[in-house]
Amino acid sequence: DLPRTDKETALISAFLSVFASILILVPFAFVAASFVTPLVRERESGSKQMQFVSGSGTATYWLASWAWDLLLLLAVLVLTLAVFLLMGRKEFTGTPELVTATTLLLVGFGTASIGVASVASFAFSSPSSALIVLIAFHFLSGFGLIVTDFILFSIGGSTADVDKSLRAGLFPLFPAYCLGRGFFVLSTRTALATIDASLPPPLFVWDEMGAPLAFLAGETVVTYLLTLLLQVISSYPRIGRALLPSFALRALGISQQPPPANTAIVAPSAPLLAPQPAAATHT
Repeated sequence: DLPRTDKETALISAFLSVFASILILVPFAFVAASFVTPLVRERESGSKQMQFVSGSGTATYWLASWAWDLLLLLAVLVLTLAVFLLMGRKEFTGTPELVTATTLLLVGFGTASIGVASVASFAFSSPSSALIVLIAFHFLSGFGLIVTDFILFSIGGSTADVDKSLRAGLFPLFPAYCLGRGFFVLSTRTALATIDASLPPPLFVWDEMGAPLAFLAGETVVTYLLTLLLQVISSYPRIGRALLPSFALRALGISQQPPPANTAIVAPSAPLLAPQPAAATHT
């Protein structure tokens, strides 16, 4: 057999990188979903309500929760980078620029996932159900959209134009897709440049790592603010009834009808003839 050309080798490397990007999404789907379990458990057991009754404010509660989640995320980040270094994955850790891009990608996905889990915790009353649903959500939105993106791009023509518009607006709304897209860019940029006989573009331009990182940062801010808003609505149902549709009220556990007005409680009047104490008998 004749030896493969550089373009053939690069094309094979690109296909292998797609599957590698997909496989990386599997463990991170579990990591992203795990943040929802303690939140739903506290809500289900009443521990969350007890903390609010005891004087803990909305901002205090959620800042403490997010601080703990960020510590766990830091441990996952360090271990992931250590694995990449030990396995010699040069596409992720080959240069300081690549290490920076990989770190920012993992941090962005982690913070956005914490926000998604915080918002989703209001919709569940069972920790196991919340965990399963979020695992499926992150896996399908990552795996499914990355595969769809690659297939549509490979077809070319008008289909590739549709894929370009979806990649620009719809797909990046899902944190798992941004993670998969970022890993795909990191692992294929050298191979694709070889296929096109050109130099790799700058790493942090919008079409490379810029878009995934920007969307992850935006999703982090939006989900954290939305979490605080949902907590305020849960604490003040009157606001929720004025702002939210019925299905959202049901998800938050808020009654669609306001409680009846409190009526004055009148103490029962004393009987007209009070029973007389029994007379003591003397022997």
